Amino acid sequence: MPSSFTVVGHFDVEKLFAVSSEEAIAKAGEDGAQVIGDSSQKLVPRQPFEDYRGQPHLADTMHVRYVGGGIAEVRYSSVYAHWVHEGVEFNHPYGGSAKFLEIPTIADYRRVLDACADAFRLFLP
Repeated sequence: MPSSFTVVGHFDVEKLFAVSSEEAIAKAGEDGAQVIGDSSQKLVPRQPFEDYRGQPHLADTMHVRYVGGGIAEVRYSSVYAHWVHEGVEFNHPYGGSAKFLEIPTIADYRRVLDACADAFRLFLP
């Protein structure tokens, strides 16, 4: 059994915009993914426990990066990220929800596109 699970959301920047500069695509991808990551942090279930069995809190395991080939990702790498994200039947009495990454990926698409467009503008002559 793997020691950790990863929840990843990604989108293809190159398909959204007809841009060929890898540097521009990377910047746009990271900026767009950061919008999703910031929104997802508001939805990550919170718990007041100090002991996570030696594991970091789920919210502390988020990473945003440009993977390459037009793909950017938001990654939660906690051991329990997969179960929390997919567990729609779980109760989160201290706030947050399942699908904490999927919801902002869909709901914030206009903000993601705006962030990508703003990044591309930095590379215009």
